[in-house]
Amino acid sequence: MAAWDACIDEDLKPMMLSQDAQLVVGVDAALKNDCAAVVAVTYADGRVVLARHRIWTPTKQAPLDLDGTISAHSCGICGIATM
Repeated sequence: MAAWDACIDEDLKPMMLSQDAQLVVGVDAALKNDCAAVVAVTYADGRVVLARHRIWTPTKQAPLDLDGTISAHSCGICGIATM
């Protein structure tokens, strides 16, 4: 986690994407024993750029609700309404 945290620039804010921007979204789901994450990247100015990311840390006592976390967040990134 220390190496990952060292890559974060607190001054950067999530990108505001245009309608024609293409996102590639990766999802790593975990219910109880590991972190879960959603990472979205785009291609801008000739390089891959982080557009959004979110990490959840479930526990054995409080497992991750996939619909309420990863699914809802992913739909929000893509502008899809959730039920």
